[in-house]
Amino acid sequence: MSKSELAEKAGKVREVIYRLEAGEDTTVSSLFAVLGALGLAMRIEPAGLPSAEDVARRFQEDDDAS
Repeated sequence: MSKSELAEKAGKVREVIYRLEAGEDTTVSSLFAVLGALGLAMRIEPAGLPSAEDVARRFQEDDDAS
């Protein structure tokens, strides 16, 4: 798929594709539109928070220590 085709499929101008390729800043909506046009998705989740398994393991370690 060409840059022009990708831009059209994403509903964005071709310059958005060039900026993304160059690692320049773009809007989140543009990023999601381009990813969607490529059949990709990005999941945003909290950073640095422990998983439920980590929390359960820590509580178990505390119980074992007492």
